[in-house]
Amino acid sequence: MIPLLIGTGVSLVGSLVGGISASKKAKEAEKMLKKEQAVLDDWYAKQLNTDYLDTDSAKSTLAHIESRNKKNEQALTNSMIKGGATAEERVASASALNKNYADAMSGMAATDTARKSEADSMYMSGKSNLISKEHSQMLGSASAATLVTSLASGIGNTVAKLDGAGMFDKKKKSK
Repeated sequence: MIPLLIGTGVSLVGSLVGGISASKKAKEAEKMLKKEQAVLDDWYAKQLNTDYLDTDSAKSTLAHIESRNKKNEQALTNSMIKGGATAEERVASASALNKNYADAMSGMAATDTARKSEADSMYMSGKSNLISKEHSQMLGSASAATLVTSLASGIGNTVAKLDGAGMFDKKKKSK
């Protein structure tokens, strides 16, 4: 009878220890996944909330275009004055130079749209990866808990069988 109680106790203790251990590991994994999610969310928010025209690259491009337009406009104005062009002709020429600037702005807007679309794709890929990790972690925790419980239960059953077979009976051993 005592061995049966010991076997049952081993089974229960094993189940409890396995469950506690699996729970602790699951909490650690969950904490890590939440941290990864926070990093991903922060990156995504930054990507969406950054105006492309505020980036160093865009500012540099616009400054270069403005500088080039001023130089070209000055050279064109000087040439037109020497050639006797009318004020209307000078305005039309300046307008053509400003079209370069507008085209560059339009191109930058398209670049920004493409950049944000790529950020969306990368975010969804990262989110999918985190969901997959979370699913794997949950399955791993469940498997670990089941394995420990089965092992402890098996030990308890083995002790019970041995007890039933009289392995722990002192009277049978002495015969």
